[in-house]
Amino acid sequence: MKVRGYRIELGEVEAALRSHAGVQDAVVVVSESEGDKRLVGYVVSADGAEVNSAQLREWLQQRLPNYMVPSVFVPLAELPLTPNGKVDRKALPKPELDTVSDNFIAPRDTVEMELAQIWSEVLGVREVGVQDDFFDLGGHSMIATRMMYQIEQVFGRKIPLAALFESRTVEHLATLLREQTEAQFQSLVQIHSGSTDRTPLFLAHPSGGNILCYAEMARHMGSDQPIYGLQAQGLDKERTPHTTIKQMAAYYVDQLRTVQPEGPYFLAGWSMGGIVVFEMAQQLKAQGQEVAKLALIDAMAPAAGTLRSLSQPLQKAWSKFDKEAALRLITQFAQDIGLHLKNMPGWRDQLEALKPDQQLAWVVDEAKKYQILPPDMSEADTTHLFEVFRTNVHARQNYTGATYHGRVRLFIAEQRFLKSTEDPTTGWAKLVPEGLDYEAVPGDHYTMIRKPDARVLAKRLRIFLDQVS
Repeated sequence: MKVRGYRIELGEVEAALRSHAGVQDAVVVVSESEGDKRLVGYVVSADGAEVNSAQLREWLQQRLPNYMVPSVFVPLAELPLTPNGKVDRKALPKPELDTVSDNFIAPRDTVEMELAQIWSEVLGVREVGVQDDFFDLGGHSMIATRMMYQIEQVFGRKIPLAALFESRTVEHLATLLREQTEAQFQSLVQIHSGSTDRTPLFLAHPSGGNILCYAEMARHMGSDQPIYGLQAQGLDKERTPHTTIKQMAAYYVDQLRTVQPEGPYFLAGWSMGGIVVFEMAQQLKAQGQEVAKLALIDAMAPAAGTLRSLSQPLQKAWSKFDKEAALRLITQFAQDIGLHLKNMPGWRDQLEALKPDQQLAWVVDEAKKYQILPPDMSEADTTHLFEVFRTNVHARQNYTGATYHGRVRLFIAEQRFLKSTEDPTTGWAKLVPEGLDYEAVPGDHYTMIRKPDARVLAKRLRIFLDQVS
């Protein structure tokens, strides 16, 4: 069903309602009044007590996107049934929609209105409420890049991508824009506050440098789990990017110790982020600190599958070998920003016919065509985005890891695991000779941290964090 432009699976809402301890049975329908569609939940109490709509709504909001929470709940002694035992939806009492408050809150001033229009455009959603969650509406890192670029064009203010973790609604972003001072870039970003009773989890960035790739996984880790992200220095164009993994790790260790001065530490990283936290763990142990949990998420071991780096500017690389390396680098960059080349017939022939600097321009043009990057994003901005990626790839390729003495959990993308014929750990078993465990999780390298596979990864990672060593 579609309600206010959102595609909603009614069965998913009903299942969430039935999972509440105080609900025996439930059915959800779409009710329409004067052209306005709303979700209505009919609820049979498990113990005969009166259903508390406010508490039920709050409980659902912790488990479902805001737009999937019914506007009104109607208590019933039992659900009406047809002669064959199915719910008789026509016999359900008509709710008094005009007397109930809706979850949707429209923009209340020009700032919220302009932001809602930007969200509507980049997310492809007809109507955006000021309390709708960016990630609930289908937002991800590349959509966020487009959105923040448009915000900068409209408001003349640059907001860091990672600000979306703390300001993930139109309401919160509007408050940020009204503040007099510019939002400052920080490598250490709080993704989820969680409970002070739990050890924080620190997630290191992949090659692209930003940490929004962890948004879907983080939201399924549990409301009590504190989570911090470490994003690459240089994303803001103000600071010089780190050029080695050891430099990055040393800086990030200093950053995490500002919020957690002493161990035990929980570290995790996807893709290149796995190599970063691996080195962070080495440095923390050298400082006499305990690393209780170290998780590598589909990270290739150092020197495994190495792509020779281009230490010189891309446009100068044109020897036979460097041409091949440049093509692989551009291909990785395209995948990193969300451009699925494998779905584009003839892409390799088109790229191979171009020089390296032209290859970047081709990828950027295609990304704009598919609305992955903003259509008016400047050449300077796209080049900077690529240079951060290239610098991180260069650092990854030149890192040689030392033997690690401790426990490590390696989560391998199922598609990679099924294709592996020799060493599914891609070389980590040699670097972690004593305490390496590994398991396969659904998806490929990229889908494993996106919907719907990210839920499984989050569950497995949470189990790993909760295990008593």
